[in-house]
Amino acid sequence: MSLAGAKALTLGCAVLGCSQGLPAPENTARAYANAAIARDARAAYALMSARFRGQVLFDKFEPGLEAYAPTTTARLRDATVEWRAVADEDGAAELRLVREDDAWRVDADPTLVYPQRTARETARGFARALQRGRLERAAALLCTALRKSLTPAALAERLATASPRGALGIADELRAHLEDLTPDGESVRAPLGPVTELQLRREQGAWCVAALP
Repeated sequence: MSLAGAKALTLGCAVLGCSQGLPAPENTARAYANAAIARDARAAYALMSARFRGQVLFDKFEPGLEAYAPTTTARLRDATVEWRAVADEDGAAELRLVREDDAWRVDADPTLVYPQRTARETARGFARALQRGRLERAAALLCTALRKSLTPAALAERLATASPRGALGIADELRAHLEDLTPDGESVRAPLGPVTELQLRREQGAWCVAALP
């Protein structure tokens, strides 16, 4: 999503029932949202919990922020333990905030908008990237051999020959068939209508797109 299309989280503490005497979790969520929109990785990283910063170094955190943009209203889950905010319009990513001393801090990895832990996650992320026009993100989800042969521009040209609506057509078909993924040996087939499909497979512990229509 472009920076112009991103929106800061706008919340009401009175509605959410924030704890008395504790800075509202909405303040941290809003500050993180604003830092993400501005692509200020250091400001965003400073709002992460000590646990998170102990596990994820800044150099690893910074690139993920380029793919992340908060877009929707947050919802309170538990003001005494943790607080979650939906961070992606189709619910694929969340902010998770926890109480840390006298402040709320972001504790989950909110930059993981394009996860590759399962074939379905990769297929969903590929469709999302195409739908948003993020061809560089879509290309990053290709398996190594395919990625080496296709620049983002070449990927767009390839998809334009596979669907009358190009990348958007492929994205719509893929999203419509996410529940129809079929294992095929060490690969998974993702149908794109009655006669075309994507193929996905695991590579270095993550699922990637191995073949295009």
